[in-house]
Amino acid sequence: MIPSKTLRKYLDDNGLIMENYIINVMLNRFIKDIKLKQNKDEDVQVVAIGNIKIISGWILIKQNAESIEISKGHKKAKDYKCEVIFTGLRQPTKDISIDTYKVLNGFINRFKIYNLDLCYDGLSNLEISYKDKNRLNFLFKDYIFSHIDTKIVVSSFYINKPISPIVDADHFKRVLIYDKYKKETRYINHNILDSLKDWKRVEPTISINAKLKDIVFDDYILDLLRLANNLFDIKNVNYDYLKLQLNLFKDKRTHGNLKVL
Repeated sequence: MIPSKTLRKYLDDNGLIMENYIINVMLNRFIKDIKLKQNKDEDVQVVAIGNIKIISGWILIKQNAESIEISKGHKKAKDYKCEVIFTGLRQPTKDISIDTYKVLNGFINRFKIYNLDLCYDGLSNLEISYKDKNRLNFLFKDYIFSHIDTKIVVSSFYINKPISPIVDADHFKRVLIYDKYKKETRYINHNILDSLKDWKRVEPTISINAKLKDIVFDDYILDLLRLANNLFDIKNVNYDYLKLQLNLFKDKRTHGNLKVL
């Protein structure tokens, strides 16, 4: 969440251009139809930062219910703050341009992170659909205060304002469990191997409001694994991709000769 005037100056100083539209048809459909309608956004603009053929090549700049509430809390006009989103970073199936990481590195060093999505991918034959909502509620019962705090949207299961007697879940804003295989084939038109037909993702949104250098990820990762263990039989965890990304986020020296991931 960044003051709008501060953001515009930062973009100008770094040669980044804010646009009102997206050229790529697939991105237009994905970002506007899928993400924005769900979040009831008032206004959306974009900035190209890398490979514009994929989602990670764009920044989304939004004013929505949350940014307006924060602006009013500061006794300012509703457009005083805006939300800046780097999306598509948790996509190991895509080649993320190093230019994206260079821009992100600048933002991370200059501004605090307001929210952060972490995710764990695995294989599960559980069908994420409305008919299995009771089963999902049971699997994740330790994170659900009331059944009215959960919902199914297409092949995604949302736990809003999760609460837990077994972990400190106060920093969780939301937990999302979804069918990654269906999402890839439905919206991205990606040719995914049949062997990944049970591909699911557990993705909590974590409230941060701090500089990345001040964040200790150990507890967040442990909480993520506890969540994921409700859906997957976790025996081994590979941190290589996460470690690589964190290094790229924080340290410009890692950009070196790396062109893409």
